[in-house]
Amino acid sequence: MARGGNNNTATNPPATNNNHFLPLTPAPDLSSIDGANSPFFLHTGDHPGLSLVSHALTGPNYNTWNRAMLMALNAKNKLCFVDGSIPQPPVTDPLAGIWSCCNNMVTSWLLNAVSKEIADSLLYLDSAHAVWTDLQERFRQSNAPRVFQIKQMRGQILMLEPLPYVAKVFNLVVQEERQCSIVSVSPAPSNSLAFSTVSSQPALLPTPSPPASVAAAWSASSQPKSRRERPVCTHCGLSGHSVDRCYKLHGFPPGYRPKPKP
Repeated sequence: MARGGNNNTATNPPATNNNHFLPLTPAPDLSSIDGANSPFFLHTGDHPGLSLVSHALTGPNYNTWNRAMLMALNAKNKLCFVDGSIPQPPVTDPLAGIWSCCNNMVTSWLLNAVSKEIADSLLYLDSAHAVWTDLQERFRQSNAPRVFQIKQMRGQILMLEPLPYVAKVFNLVVQEERQCSIVSVSPAPSNSLAFSTVSSQPALLPTPSPPASVAAAWSASSQPKSRRERPVCTHCGLSGHSVDRCYKLHGFPPGYRPKPKP
């Protein structure tokens, strides 16, 4: 109560907080963080050994792997940790602990979804966003020729009138992929391939050359024989012998039997 009828209009100074256990900053509203729609929410089935995709990244399959991982991370509501939309908060931020927990969880999922050789090179990156960016820079460029081919095909499809249905476009792309795979798998035979085929045949032992006399006999026998005219006897007029061998003139040899006439 004021004395002497004087009204004390002065206001009292604000009381200072001497309790060192109370937070100096207002506590954040954690109701939205604990909700299932929050990117910080972790389901009871989420664990670091979880595999989100069926096929691990090996390098050439980056496009399909990237698509599958984006779908899986979106289903987990964790895309914000790989695209960098939720950056790492300061250490003094109340969300620093739960952010680190979710970041390590997503990083583990990424490491589980790549081959062992790739995972070893990503192990010491600090965040899931750094891992995701590194994979993009390393493997997206290797698909540039295929992307260029798809863009060319898209231009050809857009020129069709009327525009085909999506199923028709998909069939065209599949046929183009099959033709490219057949060409790449079945190249034209080269000299090296022919050489390898010939060299794979068993080696034959060298054939010894025959003696000169045998070779001459082979050569003579292999040549076509010219048909000589049969001699005609001037005494009896028969063919097949000359006059100096005519039996009718010189006599028949002992035991000779004439051939029966047909």
